[in-house]
Amino acid sequence: MYLDISYLRPKSQQFLNKHSKFYIKSGTEGMIVRNIYEKVDYEEYEIKSIDNFKTKIQVPLPNSWKTSDYLKMLISADFSIQGALQNLQIHLGWLNLYQNMEPNINQLKSGDFYIFGIDKQSRPVIIIKHLDNENFLTFQYLLETVKRQVLIPYFVENWTIIYDCQNQEYNFYEIDFNFENIKELMINFCGNLNNLLIVNSKLNFQQILNYIPNKTQIHSKIKLLNNLDDLQQYILKEQLEEKYNGECSNVKIYWPPQLPQVSELLKHVTYDCYEDYQYGLRKLQDFKGRNLRKFSSLGRLSHQHSKTTSMKKSIESATSSSHLKILVHEENGNQLIQEEIEVLNNQGESEFDNQKKNDLNLYQTESVGLQQLEENKKQSQFQIILENEHQIEHKCCSDKLNCMIF
Repeated sequence: MYLDISYLRPKSQQFLNKHSKFYIKSGTEGMIVRNIYEKVDYEEYEIKSIDNFKTKIQVPLPNSWKTSDYLKMLISADFSIQGALQNLQIHLGWLNLYQNMEPNINQLKSGDFYIFGIDKQSRPVIIIKHLDNENFLTFQYLLETVKRQVLIPYFVENWTIIYDCQNQEYNFYEIDFNFENIKELMINFCGNLNNLLIVNSKLNFQQILNYIPNKTQIHSKIKLLNNLDDLQQYILKEQLEEKYNGECSNVKIYWPPQLPQVSELLKHVTYDCYEDYQYGLRKLQDFKGRNLRKFSSLGRLSHQHSKTTSMKKSIESATSSSHLKILVHEENGNQLIQEEIEVLNNQGESEFDNQKKNDLNLYQTESVGLQQLEENKKQSQFQIILENEHQIEHKCCSDKLNCMIF
């Protein structure tokens, strides 16, 4: 049976994240932690290890096997060739099982684990409420399906998992679960876990680590959250269910996966730098092709400003659209990329559309300034130069503006 969840895949790759070097890879030689494997350069140590690993392999590999797959086997074994060969056997066995496996639809519909929403970097979010030996294969099947149909090489190679211990008779390590299965997950989905966010747990952080295989790349990704509001450090409220203090109704139908419904407020005001499913996003290459004027100052916008506060402080004069630059950051503070942003007016008309209607040519020279725009009432365009984060919050948080990546 083929399960189609490709509708969860982000639609426009050009609007997805450009990652920082630190996020792509950190550490050296045998202590490498890598989040991105595709369309990036490998370190000399990685390349030599891959070449050495290839000479030791004596089993046929799938036609779809890539260089990144060699590297994942090595990293999952801390670059031990013998360990990588053992992991390869486990992984090939899983791939063969997946191809011939009939998924248990009843387990997918049970809500023990399900897909809902994306995190701040467009990664799919998977919620686990109950995992045991009985449903483990179905869980692996779900992950493999997400990996093949939802993830995008380089742009989105990982997922975020919320492990919810609420209402469990036992808690985390006490459940009927063979923790050898965790090692299997680390092999079959090496590099795919971005964060494991544990909520409603009775254990402290160290107790949890005691029951997780001692792998640096896993321990660094586990976050024990004592307050549900802390989830918003990683996932926006409009991508979270009410039970996690989000703005979406609690999921009642777990399979097929449901898409979050953006709240009425956020349909009118949003300035988060991720794909906007409600309105869609224009192509960045089209924007660059119009040779729009570059502003001299850059605003700095972090995801911490995604909270919809100070909405009532609007800019009365900025009723038409403008453009500004922002500096996009990952949730860990690493710089991603500088991007141009278009601010749309409340009629949803862009600056380009307004110019076209009025037959204006505001971008002929670099000398067009704010004073010229004010003198011409028909050209109600305003140059917004954001000097710091405080100005971004007050100028961008207007109930008349809707900011989208352009």
